[in-house]
Amino acid sequence: MLLRNIMYLVTMNKRREIIRNAAVLIKENKIADIGEDRDIARKYKGEEVIDASNMVALPGLIQSHTHSPMTLMRGYADDLPLMEWLKEKIWPLEAKLKPRDAYYGSLLANLEMIRFGVTTFADMYPFPEEIFKAVDTSGLRAVISPAIFENINKSSNIKNAKKFLKHKHERIIPSLGPHSTYACTKEELEEVARISEEEKILIHIHAAETKDEIREIKKKYGMRPIEFLDSVGLLNERTLLAHVVWPSKREISLIGKRNSKVVHCPISNMKLASGIAPLPEMKGITVSVGSDGPCSNNNLNVFEEMKITALLHKVNTLDPTMVPANVALEMATINGAVSLGLENEIGSIEVGKRADIILVNFRKPHLTPVYNPISHLVYSCNGEDVDTVIVDGEILLRDGKFTKMNPEKIMNKVEKIKNRLVSTK
Repeated sequence: MLLRNIMYLVTMNKRREIIRNAAVLIKENKIADIGEDRDIARKYKGEEVIDASNMVALPGLIQSHTHSPMTLMRGYADDLPLMEWLKEKIWPLEAKLKPRDAYYGSLLANLEMIRFGVTTFADMYPFPEEIFKAVDTSGLRAVISPAIFENINKSSNIKNAKKFLKHKHERIIPSLGPHSTYACTKEELEEVARISEEEKILIHIHAAETKDEIREIKKKYGMRPIEFLDSVGLLNERTLLAHVVWPSKREISLIGKRNSKVVHCPISNMKLASGIAPLPEMKGITVSVGSDGPCSNNNLNVFEEMKITALLHKVNTLDPTMVPANVALEMATINGAVSLGLENEIGSIEVGKRADIILVNFRKPHLTPVYNPISHLVYSCNGEDVDTVIVDGEILLRDGKFTKMNPEKIMNKVEKIKNRLVSTK
């Protein structure tokens, strides 16, 4: 497959090269060659050609924190603080979910993410087997964490999480998802740390998200959440910390020292009024972006997340140079890959890496003229501008149309599930 006549190729490689009038050769599931169009076209004859005129090619976006089946609850419980939202609305409704519900909820999320140019996502939720099936169906790449809660049967929860780690798939990586310091026992967190160390498995956890969480954990354990995670062995290079809105300076230093990764979720944090993560203070720490669940955002649009990340920290610091466009784009591409331990596979367009590439149509009034393609990608684009999505060398979206899934069928199924959930006593 040969992508030709690319207006701009945004590589996100170490040199952050941008190539005008570019081409990319894809062989099977990998990037085989890149360069100027005239040079690549001369070298390779007889390849299937995709004309990318007026398109900007970039690595597929990486969604580093979400709960994909929560599309089933989109708009169900808005305008509430986090703990009230969770305990009084979300957890009771989730208790009514059947495994197959999670499959269709996740399938809908996969559909949405493909439409918005996401090629890889990190998920945390119960029913990981159903999410696994949805990702297998959709063609996306994912890191899936079975959610671990203290308020669900403890032994079966850890047991099921360990069982899920045995799942094997070229595009899907199992990981561990202890929900948080307040929703898991100390013993559960210690067991997760032990398993992660033995299996070298990524840990995906909410941390320091709200002031209430800080107070609760300090009262219970005599230390702050991230300090507590460190004390039980859960802070290391494989730890993915979602939110991190209220860390102390010492905790930020701990995160950096342990080489843990942070996922910034600005829209969800704004909607739940959790606060603003101190991103400017996290120098030297790998920070990626995530939408959080589609019930607290209320969508999975990483283009929105990039823009809000840049704007929020400018106005919060009164410094227009804070989080420039190129940094926001790094957070949604190569930083996401590093956070998931996949930087040698995805996150940039380089020879030998997996062919996870998106094409964005710049022939739009709101994207004309073009001085700097990265500026437009962060400040002007929206998910609907994505024209083509390729994951592992397979086209999942072409000319804005899905190639593998039937959106109407999936949406109709989700509507039926929603009706059952709200009608069940």
